[in-house]
Amino acid sequence: MFIQAKTLESFSMNATDGELGSIADLYFESNTFTLRYFVGDTRTWFFGGKVLLSPESVTSIEQEKERIDVNLTKDQIKDSPKPSSHEPVSRQYEAELRDHYGWRHYWGAPIGGASAGMGSPGSYPAAPGMMIPYPIANPNVSRTEDEQDAMAQQTEQNSLQSINDLRGYKIHVKNGEVGKALDFMLNEHDWTINYIIVDVGGAFTREPVPLAAEWITDISWQDKTITVNVDKELIESAPDYEIHEPFTREHESRLYAHYDRPPYWEEAN
Repeated sequence: MFIQAKTLESFSMNATDGELGSIADLYFESNTFTLRYFVGDTRTWFFGGKVLLSPESVTSIEQEKERIDVNLTKDQIKDSPKPSSHEPVSRQYEAELRDHYGWRHYWGAPIGGASAGMGSPGSYPAAPGMMIPYPIANPNVSRTEDEQDAMAQQTEQNSLQSINDLRGYKIHVKNGEVGKALDFMLNEHDWTINYIIVDVGGAFTREPVPLAAEWITDISWQDKTITVNVDKELIESAPDYEIHEPFTREHESRLYAHYDRPPYWEEAN
């Protein structure tokens, strides 16, 4: 059910007609914590550098073979629009990319609607204080020309972030700091980031601990911090979890019980 981001990044990628290369990074949408693209390094077979592939194209994950299969040909990928290596991924580029492959345009869906909410496919509720990049215009509200221009500019932006960039961010909690972001666990069913794995070695000696992503209240890209709404003492006494073990529903149940939080699967019912 869950797979660690670092595990995915060790996988190769296969098209319908041969190997593409390796996974170099994962891009997720910061306001929904949903994986939007695998960043593939294809330099082993053509001088194209990196390509972005949506989870929509994945047909199978072969964990024993450490491989992801996609329903695309190598020529389709070779002819796809390529991201700039020096600029953030723009909404215009995303639109061109998704039109090339026939993928849906995921942006613009109302936050908290049918496509949002923990446990529903492809989405994750925005945490308080996190950026909501897609304002919905209210026709009954009059705005100045500057406000309209600013709103249009914000709509053109997206909230894609690199998982590689988040590793090493300091974890702030209610009573201080507990360590750094070590990795993230993704739900293979809907490609949401459900857990952050925290290296607490700098704060006290113990194994890394998972924390639910829904408890995140803020991510500061400038300060390189992630703020989580939990007590430091509870993290220190959290149930043991061996990072190389499969993360099961039993682990999840113990985790939520320890922090006295209702599990997301009960809230969804």
